[in-house]
Amino acid sequence: MAELNRPPDPETSMAAALDAAAAALLGIWESAREGTANRVSGAQLRAVMVVEQFDGINLRRLATRLDMLLSSASRLCDRLVAAGMLEREPGRFDRREIALHLTPEARRSSPSCGPTGRLRSPPC
Repeated sequence: MAELNRPPDPETSMAAALDAAAAALLGIWESAREGTANRVSGAQLRAVMVVEQFDGINLRRLATRLDMLLSSASRLCDRLVAAGMLEREPGRFDRREIALHLTPEARRSSPSCGPTGRLRSPPC
């Protein structure tokens, strides 16, 4: 009986807190995915978030930020363009370079809000 009334040890408390935090983050991530009407994959959602944070980013920098091959990033952007989430624009100084921008629809359904980039649940 004495063991039941003892407070939990610090390691058990920390493990429980980490478990709760991980569950909360997974819930936020899933809400963000559902907010895009399940039209985009996790990798595509990450790309949308990067383009939102760095509007006008080029394809090479996006691939670097996502830690993927340039060809994979290009195909990912093709799918986002087809889904109406991303726009490609020729560069101002070098027409070979492509600037990436979110569409107004993507901005409305993006999991982050404003310049802080904080995840949100309800629309801003």
